[in-house]
Amino acid sequence: VSLALSFQGMKHRARRQAGQGIPVDVIARVAAVSQIEREAVERQDRAVVVERARARNEAAGPDWQVKRTLIFAAAAFVVMMAVVLRDAASEGSEPFDETTGTLPAFVADGPPRHDGPDEVILERFERVDDATIRIAGWAAETDRIEVLAEGQVVATVPITVERLDTALEHGLGGTAFVGFDAEVEVQAGSGSICVARPDQLPGVHACDRPMLDMASQRVIAFYGVPYAPRLGTLGDGEPEEVLARLDAQAEPFRSDRRPVMLAFEVIATVAQASPGSDGNYSASIAKDGIWTFVDTIRAVGGIMVIDFQTGRDTYLDQVPDYVDFLSQPDVHIALDPEWDMEAGEVPNEVIGSSDAEEINEVMEFVADIVREHRLPRKVMVVHNFTDGMIANRDLLAPPPEIDLVIHMDGHGPPQNKIGVYDRLAANPPIYNGFKLFYQRDFPLMTTEAVLALDPGFVSFQ
Repeated sequence: VSLALSFQGMKHRARRQAGQGIPVDVIARVAAVSQIEREAVERQDRAVVVERARARNEAAGPDWQVKRTLIFAAAAFVVMMAVVLRDAASEGSEPFDETTGTLPAFVADGPPRHDGPDEVILERFERVDDATIRIAGWAAETDRIEVLAEGQVVATVPITVERLDTALEHGLGGTAFVGFDAEVEVQAGSGSICVARPDQLPGVHACDRPMLDMASQRVIAFYGVPYAPRLGTLGDGEPEEVLARLDAQAEPFRSDRRPVMLAFEVIATVAQASPGSDGNYSASIAKDGIWTFVDTIRAVGGIMVIDFQTGRDTYLDQVPDYVDFLSQPDVHIALDPEWDMEAGEVPNEVIGSSDAEEINEVMEFVADIVREHRLPRKVMVVHNFTDGMIANRDLLAPPPEIDLVIHMDGHGPPQNKIGVYDRLAANPPIYNGFKLFYQRDFPLMTTEAVLALDPGFVSFQ
């Protein structure tokens, strides 16, 4: 509308001035205007300066009037379109601070630390209460951010034009990084909350439950079966009591350069000497007990690892029954080849083994869960204490969604344990782990001795 009215006024003035010559006295006045202006400024004679501007406009004729009108009309049109585009981009979004058009305060600490187009960088992620979360961060080359509760999309946060403009002002180069800052309602009591792009790659987004980084952190875990002390220290007491002992055990490791992540490693399926009703020599423990330990370790920002002793079952006979656990971002997996029996073999009579091919199949199965639920990378611990326990070990091939840990869990005196660890230690990208036994290691290795080996995953049984 403003553009049409401006052109109407321009045409009217052009018709009025068409064919009218410019008076000679005006031309003469224009020729002398520079000298007059200088003198007028010296005398602070504002009236003469105003007269000079009027004379210049009249002398310029309709061409200048047309140009000036067109400039004003174009400016009005640009402003109008910017408002329309802003409203369209932010329609339906959670409230942003559009009065200032600024990104969250963490921008003051510098631009995003990553520059890849597939990154979501979350600088802050806070649970405000049981039903509202606040998300804030950076994303690259996307128009929206998805919020997931326990693997399901519950909200979408659009990116506003203001955020894009502000992000570019912070010197982020050619990558179209955008900022987001919003409060989102989720169902009260939701467990894990994650933030991801619609085309998100696994392991590069953020959750309010822990994301384990094996490259920089060290896991300190208790191993066993809930309420079964004979099978490991994890079973000695109520979950809160076990957690208190784990925290105390982890304290000496906190002086090291690598931050500590607390963990419970629960044996979900326990190998046994009797075949059982299904003849597989493996018994499942109650899932309710596992969930209780999940909730306890989760409350302090730790992780859960679910361990499988399959007997004559295969891993893929058992692992799919625990997808409800593995679809959580803070629940990981462990395989125990010692208890992987062939036909005719019985646990405790022979030491079992697993082939790299079947371990790779389990890793792909878990990687599919990660991709489906857009979870952070998962750790897979594979226990090992003999050369043949993992057959064709050089063929192990962890996918991008899995951090594989070869975990030395033999017992005995320190010199024997260290020798086995050195012989079986894996090379990157596979990580190493180490287990200590309170009742079977004589003497129990010191924290300093364990740190000298620098395993990424340390468990106590």
